[in-house]
Amino acid sequence: MTVGSIVCTPPASHPDICIALLDAGLHVLADLWETWPLGHYAACATPQEVLESKRDSIVAFTAGNVCATRFMQDTANKDEVVAFAAELTEVPEDIVARTYDTFVADEIWPDDHGLPQDMIEFTGQQQVELGAIEEANLPAYEDVVDLSIFEEATALIDEQGGCSAGAYRVGPHPTIVRGTRSGRAPSRNPQLSAPRRRRGTVGPQSAGSGRVSP
Repeated sequence: MTVGSIVCTPPASHPDICIALLDAGLHVLADLWETWPLGHYAACATPQEVLESKRDSIVAFTAGNVCATRFMQDTANKDEVVAFAAELTEVPEDIVARTYDTFVADEIWPDDHGLPQDMIEFTGQQQVELGAIEEANLPAYEDVVDLSIFEEATALIDEQGGCSAGAYRVGPHPTIVRGTRSGRAPSRNPQLSAPRRRRGTVGPQSAGSGRVSP
């Protein structure tokens, strides 16, 4: 930080903090999602044994996350999203609204699973360089990410008629109410094809499910 200026280091999930600082007369020098585009911020993860024992629940959770992300991406829902987020976070609605506009304009929310291989590998390698992970212990992408969860979640959404039908309630806070895949055998083969992603994809709303080895 220098006099009259500030670099907001939290990634895209915290532009509300930056906006508050802007209102205090400070200046943002850079958006981290532009200067650190391959950095991955966050994802949902579970131990392998939990994934195996509660796969249907995790698929349903991921489906709800996908629907919530789609709902927020639709600017027709801005007022509902802003009102709910302001109530949940206790951040003033005007700051939440400006934050929402930043997310939309910079395409922060992923429109796929949000776990692209280059970002996961880049972030892991940075942890090695920082000394947080030893090189010998750095897992391969396919040992960490199971994209079959996302694929089954999107299939579940399609089977139930989309996010606004069937098991889903669309409103200020879209939520999976129920979700089962009766009679469907769990998929065990992750599909690791190159994903489609939006510029600046980060992870707070990543519609994917990470797999962490025990």
